[in-house]
Amino acid sequence: MAEKIALLELLPEFTFTDKARGLSAGTIAKHKKVLSVFFKFINSNHQVMYLNEVKLFHVRSFVVDQLESGLTESYVNTFIRSIRAFFVFCENEGYIDHTENPCTRLKWLKEQKKVIKAYSDTDVKKMLKYVYDQTRVHQKNNKGLASRYFAERDRFILMTLADTGLRVSELCNLTDATFNESGITVVRGKGKKDRFMYTSAILMKQKMKYDRIKKQYFEAKPTIKCQDYVFLTKDGNRITVDMVQRSIKKIGKLAGIDETVRCSPHTFRHYFTQAQIANGASIYTLQKLLGHSSVKTTEIYLASLQNHIILDEGKDTSPLMNIGSRYTT
Repeated sequence: MAEKIALLELLPEFTFTDKARGLSAGTIAKHKKVLSVFFKFINSNHQVMYLNEVKLFHVRSFVVDQLESGLTESYVNTFIRSIRAFFVFCENEGYIDHTENPCTRLKWLKEQKKVIKAYSDTDVKKMLKYVYDQTRVHQKNNKGLASRYFAERDRFILMTLADTGLRVSELCNLTDATFNESGITVVRGKGKKDRFMYTSAILMKQKMKYDRIKKQYFEAKPTIKCQDYVFLTKDGNRITVDMVQRSIKKIGKLAGIDETVRCSPHTFRHYFTQAQIANGASIYTLQKLLGHSSVKTTEIYLASLQNHIILDEGKDTSPLMNIGSRYTT
């Protein structure tokens, strides 16, 4: 029989269990945030405070509330994942029996399959041209080291994302030790899997330029103790995911890229994937390059992308376009 334990009392223990399992900081934070919101909801709406009081109805009520607030099915499924994990923990610890687990009969929401539009070559060229022009302007006008450093850093970030398809979290965690002349070793990527990424000579050339201005900038600030990461803030700290996201969104807007494309670091991953397909990469090669645990994951990823190659072929093979009748024009 379920023990009468306050839900909020179990949250710290669940968090320590997540840490002991070696889950990422992001996953642990997500679980904690979702459960805090869930506990508050069932307390406010159903006066439920204790573990033995939680029923399937309460979880479903929370799910419906999140959907009605405007969240997508796929996003609410991440909430369900956190809640499921919590009650599995309670079951494993012997606080509830399997028959008392309110999530046993909880089903996943059916997700609407969205087609993701990646950057085109033109979009990427526009962004690269914008940051290139910024570096030249700062150099020509003899701007301060800070302006030149930020311009070269942003250019190197864009080039790295386009050339490697790294996740933004992986980009932020890069160190000089992960680079060599032939590529990057991505240490402890998603799922804690290391992988090796080939890098082009063009990218390594930009790294040399970036390293040069980076060295000049921080040598002029001897009191700053730099962290051991490739991409640093003005204070020598590792650049954050949020900073990269804001920077790319700003660059995309100023560069005038297609407004129907979501301007984010992850869209470079989509661009990288489509470029690899266009250049003849197999799905098994893509799996390794993207750091997916299985080919199935890669297949799902590819299915969500709007492939311009397929679209162009579809136009070329259109029945109406090829019958050549004057009645269709």
